[in-house]
Amino acid sequence: MSRLILGTLLALAGCTGERAKEATSAVIGKAVEVSKGTASGIVEGMKEGRAEAPSVDGARVISRWDQLEGAGSITVLKKLAAGDHTAVELALENTGDVPLRFSGLSFLALDDEGFTLEVSAPSTEQTVPPKARSRLTVQVTAAPAKVAKLRVWTHELTVP
Repeated sequence: MSRLILGTLLALAGCTGERAKEATSAVIGKAVEVSKGTASGIVEGMKEGRAEAPSVDGARVISRWDQLEGAGSITVLKKLAAGDHTAVELALENTGDVPLRFSGLSFLALDDEGFTLEVSAPSTEQTVPPKARSRLTVQVTAAPAKVAKLRVWTHELTVP
């Protein structure tokens, strides 16, 4: 990459004003595009590798909603008033014979009009033992009546 940029800069030495600007813009734009694609590929490859390779402790790693099928589930147990916040209690269930690691959990709370509400969760990674359930409480900065849905990764759960 640095050779490409250096070569372009040397070639631009013979160019004048506007042509140099256009050529430099094109080269830098392509370099940024290649870098972004490489970085995205690295992140995606790491996620896939982590999900497909066994973990050190033998846990099955789940990092997307669609990977839950046949492995476990996430359900809303209840919501409780907690001062000026709402505590949404979730059940993370493992139906398999090996530990199930929920990795990279992301949450987004929504009101009944689809507006987002501020959320904080204790951890983005939770491990559930085989054939067991664990509780996870997500804090939402809103009154209980305002909290209508909780999006986990890309899947929306109704909060009763």
